[in-house]
Amino acid sequence: MKVLSSDNLQKIGGVSAIISAGSYIFALGLLMTMMTPLTDSNIGFVEYMTFLIANQQLNFVWNFLIYIVHGATLVILVLAYYERLKDASPRLALVGTAFGFIWTGLILLSGFICISGTEALITLYNKQPGQAEIFKILLNNLTYGIDISDRYLGSIWVALLSVAAWKNRSFPFYANIVGVALSVSALAAGLLLPISNTTGSLIFGMGVLVWWIITGIYMLRK
Repeated sequence: MKVLSSDNLQKIGGVSAIISAGSYIFALGLLMTMMTPLTDSNIGFVEYMTFLIANQQLNFVWNFLIYIVHGATLVILVLAYYERLKDASPRLALVGTAFGFIWTGLILLSGFICISGTEALITLYNKQPGQAEIFKILLNNLTYGIDISDRYLGSIWVALLSVAAWKNRSFPFYANIVGVALSVSALAAGLLLPISNTTGSLIFGMGVLVWWIITGIYMLRK
């Protein structure tokens, strides 16, 4: 029996979808509770660094969950979705998979930049606080530029897979509706609103959690 047979890959993909959604939800919970000062735009740089240094390990856990764990499970999930859709909608599945892998690569890249960049920021702050503040601005702009890929690449990935699944009912009808709706909404917000506006990312982030959970459970059961 093959370890990565089609059925096994579907089950592993279902588990990956749940883990990916779970890591995302847990990380968001941390951000809205124990790590709230890091999201406060009114906090001063010294206060920010004081909190960051005191909670360096917690910040590492957050970055590891939201980027590395999330990205690693997405690699498996992209493959599982492709395996499920390739026979009935080979072209849509292939193009969607390409967008999925590109987006996943950017998620992992952003995570490694955040982890190494935070350590470099703390080291620089202890030696040259003035330069550390400039470095923080550059680091934030770099990671933000990568992170907004979800409202574009992630939305295109989900939209293509949802349309492909619609054609052969690979996922429940309501899952395809959720996938298309959240993708169109996130793309529209990303294209029409200023680049600094986070509405598109928020729409996609909240909607894709529901989509992952629905499709993940479906792959485990079917």
